[in-house]
Amino acid sequence: MTTEQLNLEAARWTKDYLAKESLGSAEELQMLSAAYAQLFLSACENKSRADLGTAHGAIADCFKKLGDNTWETKHRTLAAAYAKTD
Repeated sequence: MTTEQLNLEAARWTKDYLAKESLGSAEELQMLSAAYAQLFLSACENKSRADLGTAHGAIADCFKKLGDNTWETKHRTLAAAYAKTD
């Protein structure tokens, strides 16, 4: 599998977890892992800063689902900053 294919798969997993009404503790960890994998893989692909911002936005969505406002805010701030750099 290429890095791009892995990136798309990580994004799909994140979206699938975010669409679930509720998550078990193992699923919460898997959701965050998939979202961080998307960020890592996007960085490895030398994507645009806007794409990195999109990945941080997905991570923020995960933290929102988990009820963690602190980390949600941090990742939303990063997402907005990356969006302004391109």
